[in-house]
Amino acid sequence: NLLTTGTLFSGFYAIVAAVFWASAGLSARTKSSVALLLGALGLVGFIIGAGPSRKVWDFHLLSPYLLAFGYGWLVRVVEEQGGWRQRTDLVGAFAAISLMALFAANGLDRDVTYHIVLSAALFSLFRHFRDVFEAANSLNRTMALVGDASYSLYLSHWFVLSISGKL
Repeated sequence: NLLTTGTLFSGFYAIVAAVFWASAGLSARTKSSVALLLGALGLVGFIIGAGPSRKVWDFHLLSPYLLAFGYGWLVRVVEEQGGWRQRTDLVGAFAAISLMALFAANGLDRDVTYHIVLSAALFSLFRHFRDVFEAANSLNRTMALVGDASYSLYLSHWFVLSISGKL
C-alpha cells in the first residue's frame, strides 16, 4: 500500500479538524450547509464503498464516516440556532441523506451505516429527554454515583483481577 492505515486515519482527522477550524465566524446558513455537505460526502462514500483506497481523495474526502461527523456538526448547528423544532428543515434534509445512505450501502458498508444511523437516533432520543436526565432526583444522583464508581473500578480492575488470579 502507498499509505498505511494509521496515516489514512490521521489524515482523515486532520481534514475534519481543518473544517472545524475554518468554520469559526461562519454565518448560520453556511454552518448549516457544512452539516449537509459533510453528510453528502459521507453518502457518496457509501455509494462508492468504504474501506482503504489507494486514492487519498476517496478515503479522506469521501469517507462514509463523514456521515457521522455531519451528524455531530448538525447537532452543533441546531443547538446554536434555537433547537430541533426551529431547524426541522435542516434535520429533515439530514435524515433524508441518512436514509439514502442506508439504501446505497451494501455488504460491510451496510453495517457501518446501521451503526451510524442507530447511534445518531439514540443520541437524538437521549438529547430530546435531556431535561429528564439532568433533573435533580434520587435516580439521577444514584446513577451519577454508579458512574463515578465505574470509573474507579475501571482504574483498579487490573490490579484486583491480577491479585485474585494469583490467589
